[in-house]
Amino acid sequence: MHAANRFLRAIIWGGALHPLCLIGVRLLTMVSKSRARGLRWVDPAPRGSLLGTLQAWFKLVGGSCLRPWSWSSGPVQTVVNLGDALGLAVHRLRECFRLFMWKGFLGSKRHEVAEVSGEVSQRLVLSADWNSIRDLSFACPAARGVACGALLSPACMDRGGAPFSSSCIWPGCSVSCASFSHIAWNCPHRSNLLIQPQNALDARFGWGSIQSLKWLAEVQKQIWVTRHGDAILRSSH
Repeated sequence: MHAANRFLRAIIWGGALHPLCLIGVRLLTMVSKSRARGLRWVDPAPRGSLLGTLQAWFKLVGGSCLRPWSWSSGPVQTVVNLGDALGLAVHRLRECFRLFMWKGFLGSKRHEVAEVSGEVSQRLVLSADWNSIRDLSFACPAARGVACGALLSPACMDRGGAPFSSSCIWPGCSVSCASFSHIAWNCPHRSNLLIQPQNALDARFGWGSIQSLKWLAEVQKQIWVTRHGDAILRSSH
């Protein structure tokens, strides 16, 4: 069975924790400081040099050099320019890292990939309020599971052969083999009849709004109660 996904976790928390991103930030900072002390642009940069290693980092994450001291990454371009303030350049480098992790997710065999592919989702990867998502995820285990892709519907569990009921989680509903879209957005017996967001990433992982993430966390809690009883909520805090 699939649960929390490593690429989704890296997108949310990797900007400050993932070794690949930390290496990129450190390299960019060192090159910026060296440039201020007179480092000249060389193309191609010598292998093993600071500039050459930074160039290699951008190549690794799918980026390319636009012009001296400027790189971009992704079909939805995010431009890292050392002519900007260093803080902005570092922010853009983290965006390059997130786009690289997003590409990794889209190349995986996760069943959600088909519904969240496309440029609109990719733009949300760059515009999501990660600070708010992280804050809610730290405070609420259910929200953390949702944001990382660990909300498994009855239909998903049934396909995986798990020993749980495949019926809808909401009292009063008799739908069997209930899908994610049914339990989260379509069942008329839900405790909150929130309208499904148009953005697929928001609807699936709650990345577009805290309102969506809070609601999907309630869906996750109801799944836990249905499968394990009320005591699971007390032990999850």
